[in-house]
Amino acid sequence: MDYEIIEEITHADIAVRVKGTSLDELFVKSGRALISEMVENPGDISSLIIKEGSLTGDSIELIYFEFLNEILFFKDAE
Repeated sequence: MDYEIIEEITHADIAVRVKGTSLDELFVKSGRALISEMVENPGDISSLIIKEGSLTGDSIELIYFEFLNEILFFKDAE
């Protein structure tokens, strides 16, 4: 598992700690952590649809937040 669940830190559904050696790795691992917590068997998900886009923001923190929100949106919308 590439992430650690952090207990009792938030009133949100879940909080995780993800570490990466680069921003790319951090984004990938964070996306996988989010999906792993949202679906029962993430290994059963196939790569049938590829989504591309771009995110912009005033800070890397806001871009990171929007990236994770996009994953949530596509999971619920599609």
